Amino acid sequence: KKAEKALIKSRAILSRAQSIAHVGNWAWDLKTNDMQWSDEIYRIFGHEPKYLRPGYHWLMDHIHPNDRKLAGDAMAAAVNDNRLFNIDYRILMADGATKYINCVADKLRRDEEGRPIWLYGIVQDITARKKVEEALKEAKAQAELYLDLMGHDINNMNQIGIGFLELALDTVKLDDRERQMISKPLEALQNSTRLISNVRKLQRAKDGGLVLHEMDIGETLSRLIPQYSRMAGRNININYKAFH
Repeated sequence: KKAEKALIKSRAILSRAQSIAHVGNWAWDLKTNDMQWSDEIYRIFGHEPKYLRPGYHWLMDHIHPNDRKLAGDAMAAAVNDNRLFNIDYRILMADGATKYINCVADKLRRDEEGRPIWLYGIVQDITARKKVEEALKEAKAQAELYLDLMGHDINNMNQIGIGFLELALDTVKLDDRERQMISKPLEALQNSTRLISNVRKLQRAKDGGLVLHEMDIGETLSRLIPQYSRMAGRNININYKAFH
């Protein structure tokens, strides 16, 4: 009697723990295709415990159509090749809602002749986590869109300002003080453009979209030297010779 009471108490504690974590354990009878679920899995699927006789085909009918192949292939590989799995898929509720679950197969039992007879695992409701992940993904996409739009518009305005300032330096007769007054905002606009470009490069690098390639450093230096050789108010002398 003491052992029975201890077992009942242990099961109650386990059931409570599973309810809090939204985790349930399952066993699949490979001879009959019937499944045994803990109470929490019934609740995850929106049913009262024991008022449903779950089985493989019932489960497949309640998995989202786009995820059925994923789940079916994983279960077949576990049974046929002992490739236990850890996958996420969606399930369909009676009211039309969709839930995300994480399903793990962690043990395959065989009979004395080596034939698979039981597959065991756990299921966890991860709907809340998936919604947070989707919200973060959407927020990231919106932030990147705003950054692209702002960067594009600011670059366009910068190029207009840079063009007119460079034109003034090349065509208008100016003394050193006047050239310096024009060179300062020109430099600021150029720095702003480079900053936007660097932010975009960092963003692509973080997303794995930055492709590395060989470049001619001599060509880059040749392009930069004229820009920094004529800064007004600065005594700059650059000696450079490119070798080909």
